[in-house]
Amino acid sequence: MISRQKYPEFIIRTMAKALVSDVEISAKNSKPSEIKHDIKNKVYSDINRKKCLKKIGEEIFEIYNKYSYKNKEVHLFHIPLHRNYGDSLIWLGEEILFKKLNLTIKSYDYKSKGIKENEIIFLNGGGNFGDLWRQGTIFREGILKKFVNNTIILFPQTINYHDKELIKYDEKIFSAHKNFKISTRSKESYDFATKNFINTKTILVPDMAFMIGSLKPFSKPNLDVFILRRTDKESNFPERTWKEAYYKYFSKIKYVEGDWHDYYHIRSEKLNQLPVIRKNLVNEILSQGKIIITDRLHASIFSLLIGRPHIIINEKYKKIFNTRSTAFGNKTECNRKFLKEYYAENPETAAKMAFNLLISKNLN
Repeated sequence: MISRQKYPEFIIRTMAKALVSDVEISAKNSKPSEIKHDIKNKVYSDINRKKCLKKIGEEIFEIYNKYSYKNKEVHLFHIPLHRNYGDSLIWLGEEILFKKLNLTIKSYDYKSKGIKENEIIFLNGGGNFGDLWRQGTIFREGILKKFVNNTIILFPQTINYHDKELIKYDEKIFSAHKNFKISTRSKESYDFATKNFINTKTILVPDMAFMIGSLKPFSKPNLDVFILRRTDKESNFPERTWKEAYYKYFSKIKYVEGDWHDYYHIRSEKLNQLPVIRKNLVNEILSQGKIIITDRLHASIFSLLIGRPHIIINEKYKKIFNTRSTAFGNKTECNRKFLKEYYAENPETAAKMAFNLLISKNLN
């Protein structure tokens, strides 16, 4: 049974008319597509996108397939039940991996009875390792202290620390556990972990949401632009900056903006069904736009999964660029000019870029 809270209806804004005299893309980090708008290139682009996603999924599988799973029953703790649906995409990717590895999830709750020492414990991935979002690390340290003899594998994380004393404190706890393994989803986090947590095995793995693979959009777009933007402490720009960009470039463009928490909170009595249900909601949300503008990592990844053009604005810690760069690496299948991705330095540049793409109809 699924319970849904009614979510606020977004209003498609038609703002005051603004003069747009310059539609040239001039951002320093912009990477506009050079693909011509024709059927041949559209098909070629989509084939490359699917090959890229398949290659990333195969890489993730190969990395975790190297571990020894003598007991096919495993545990997955710290699953995301909150409204950041990007984290649920990570969770879904983990569930898909377990199926490919022929592993069965025995429990999601660390308080469950009958957790055996020969059963591997996995901890959900994400971006809450360090002191930026401290509660995630506190939870994991509690698991390390409680299950001292189990192999514990942390799925790919982004690491952020500001407090050097906390780094030393955490290192002691990690080192005390002889079977703790850290996965990182960016080269920057990998380098940090190998330097500061020298007694803990660290590996570099693409974000688990890539395990979902290529998807069909939920629907045809009914908006010109859909904007999913952060409203928390990782946001790089105040709301006013975004509003000014809309006013300047979107006077005659249908668009909607929001964040994950603006949508209804989906729950399910069957936990293993929840990430699939939430994935479907994310598809419904993002499929609205011909173009997606976002500073959220998993909105950018999901835009790639459904093959929609997306303009990325890095959040404060450059998590999006670093995570995607690690996933794409030097894979020939992931030639970025075929992935419909664009980078903007700020909301104004992103809005300008979206406007340019719309009037040129260069969306494939």
